[in-house]
Amino acid sequence: MAVNITPVSISRAGIDMITSNMVAADVTGNKWTGTGSEFAVLTNGSGAPITVTEVITGTVDGQTPAGRTVSIPAGKTYIIGSFPNSAYGTAANVVNLTYSGVTSLTIGVFLFV
Repeated sequence: MAVNITPVSISRAGIDMITSNMVAADVTGNKWTGTGSEFAVLTNGSGAPITVTEVITGTVDGQTPAGRTVSIPAGKTYIIGSFPNSAYGTAANVVNLTYSGVTSLTIGVFLFV
């Protein structure tokens, strides 16, 4: 599971989240090395809803539950997270989001420092 997005740190100085830190969503999903405190900003610029699946890697009684899903309506921006490593991180603390579609979907992953 290769990491394909790097969380952007937000300090008191602030950042320009929208223009410089959003990237096109990856058709295979977006993965990052997490601390458990990141949040994702997703903008759906398409004309239809897109379902985001927060892949769960933790187990309950030896079973891995289905991933949590969030439906992002057309033209909307959602903030989702955080993603505790105990539920969402692999052994290497890699967090994974997958999508029902990526046309006009952008993502940024952020962390307050």
